Amino acid sequence: LHAREPINPLAFIQRLSGTAENVYLFCFQPGPVRAFLGASPERLFKRIGNRIDSEALAGTCPRGAGTEEDLAFENALRTNEKDNREHQIVLKDVIETLSGFCSEIHADTAPHVLKLAHCQHLRTPITGILHRDISDNTLLDALHPTPAVGGKPKAEALRWILDKEPFERGIYASPVGWVGSDKAEFCVGIRSGLIRNRTLNLYTGAGIVPGSDPREEWLELNTKLAQFMDIISKDHENGNA
Repeated sequence: LHAREPINPLAFIQRLSGTAENVYLFCFQPGPVRAFLGASPERLFKRIGNRIDSEALAGTCPRGAGTEEDLAFENALRTNEKDNREHQIVLKDVIETLSGFCSEIHADTAPHVLKLAHCQHLRTPITGILHRDISDNTLLDALHPTPAVGGKPKAEALRWILDKEPFERGIYASPVGWVGSDKAEFCVGIRSGLIRNRTLNLYTGAGIVPGSDPREEWLELNTKLAQFMDIISKDHENGNA
C-alpha cells in the first residue's frame, strides 16, 4: 500500500493497539522512515527461570457478527477435521522439540479457542521444566520455525518455501522478543508489516494441509489482515491515506 505522506510507525502501532486484543504488539524502528511492526497472537516461548511456556496455535475461523453467529463459528472450528489435523501437526512438533530440553512437559488434552478482534484460533498451551543450562539461543534455534510458519517436515518444507515462495520474507515470521538475566519471551512475527517511507507491505499466512480449500484459505488471509485494513480504511475515509 502507498500513502501520500511518510507513514509514522508509532502512530500506526498506537492505532493498532486500540483494536487488537490477545496479541503481542511490537514495533522496531531502526531508522526514521523504516520500521517492522505487527500484532502477533502466537507465542513462541516464555521462560521464567527453568519454567517454559509455549503453545500450538493453528486452525482459524472468523468472528461472528453477533453472539450466536460467533458461537456457531467457534463450534464449527472445534469440530472441523482439517483445522484439528493442522493443529495437531504443530502441537506434536512443539512437544517433541521441547521434550529434548525438559524433565517435565504438559499440554492440555484438547485445544481451546482464542478469540481475537477479527478471527478465532485453536490454541493448546504447553508448559515444561527445563533441564539446567538450556540457553535461550538453544530454544530459539530448536523451536523456530514452527510448522505453522515453516512447514513439516522442516528441512523439506523450508527447501520448498525457498524454491517456490515468490518473495523474500525478511524478518516476517521470525522470533520477536526480549531476553533478560533470568527471563525471556518471544512471539512469532506474523500479522506484521514493513514500513518504508510512504510504502507499507503487509504479511500474513495460512497453514496448507491436505484438505485445504484455496478459496477458504484466501478468505482466511483477508480475515487475518482485517486488523490492519480497518485502520487503513478509516484513514482513507478521513483523507489521511
